[in-house]
Amino acid sequence: MPYNYAEREYGTVPKDTKRAPFQWVSEIAYKNVHRIVTRGYDTTELMEEGYGLVDVLFINFQSRIPSANEEKMLNYIMVLALEDGLSMPASISRLVGRSKTFLTQAAGASILAFGHAYGAFSAFGNRLEEYSEIGDKKNKTISEIAEIMVKEHLNDEGFGISGLMIEDPAAKRMFVRAKELGVSGKYVKIIEKTVEEAKKV
Repeated sequence: MPYNYAEREYGTVPKDTKRAPFQWVSEIAYKNVHRIVTRGYDTTELMEEGYGLVDVLFINFQSRIPSANEEKMLNYIMVLALEDGLSMPASISRLVGRSKTFLTQAAGASILAFGHAYGAFSAFGNRLEEYSEIGDKKNKTISEIAEIMVKEHLNDEGFGISGLMIEDPAAKRMFVRAKELGVSGKYVKIIEKTVEEAKKV
């Protein structure tokens, strides 16, 4: 039987001195009776200033407020992700949702479907990060980084990307949009050079 929230007692309750006090705190955020703060930004103040969900997401990852074009790009990515309504995680969530469960359980089922099989290029993303750092340490150009990556991992299945994702045109559209907004960085360049190098082999 689900917990009956209507029967919760009102007011404060005596502190349980037998255990450490519960606190909302992490490396990126904290919460107290007065405010919720993430990366040093008071979320209430952010909302009152007109910032939205994607701004707070950006702040969580970058510790700063996004530029206007960075916000547009993140909005683009978030809306593009909605096109995944028929993907496996979404289908699993829908199946669970149809079995008279709570929304939280259906969402949880979707999250359980994430991973290397349906994940968003995590293996390839980690590889990009790794080789970018190696390139920085050894003063390699982007072309040299791409060449090394292809030489060492060409025979890896899809470079860590599923066949389904290779057919998805969304990545190409995202690259075009990022360039239009002037927010494409070194990773886009490395990916494009990697494709060029892979075609040579």
